[in-house]
Parts: sequence; structure tokens; C-alpha cells
Amino acid sequence: MHPVVAFGIVMIVSVLASILSPGSLGSFLPPWVRSAVYTVLPSAALLSESRFLTITEARLKEIPWTDHAVTLAYGLDYALVFFLFAVWAFRRRGLARD
Repeated sequence: MHPVVAFGIVMIVSVLASILSPGSLGSFLPPWVRSAVYTVLPSAALLSESRFLTITEARLKEIPWTDHAVTLAYGLDYALVFFLFAVWAFRRRGLARD
């Protein structure tokens, strides 16, 4: 996949996640669609640079294990979504060389 296409996919997923987050302007969709899509898409707010810098500047003793578990879960969700995009993008290509 071309890097520009990959960048475009990441941008689309980020914009969708921010539009459908609770308290945003995505009220044009029914609530059940918003909650389903928001649950599947990774949260850009939990993986943001400011959150990362806050975690790295603080001592690890002051951060509860639940924050680490939530961050790990969202990171795995993020990886799973993009792994599924990669599987879909390369579904017709074989692994053997011609």
C-alpha cells in the first residue's frame, strides 16, 4: 500500500473517531450507530501526545493500574483495527513470489 493511502486511512479513522466521540458534533447519526462505531474505532484522545507526555512525566507509582490497562486495551484496539485494514487491503495478494 502506498504511504499516502495509508496516511489517508489513518486520517479518516482519526476524524471519524473524533466526530463520533461522546460530546462531539456527530448528532446527525442515530445514537445506536454512534455508540457502535465509537466502540469499534480506536479513541484518538486516549492515544494522544499530551496524554503520553503526562504519563511519562509522572512517576509510575502515582498512576493506577487501571489507567495502564485502559491504555493497553485501546492500543490493542487501535492495532486490531489497522491490522484488519491491512488484511482487507492485501486480501487478493499471494505470499509466494512469481
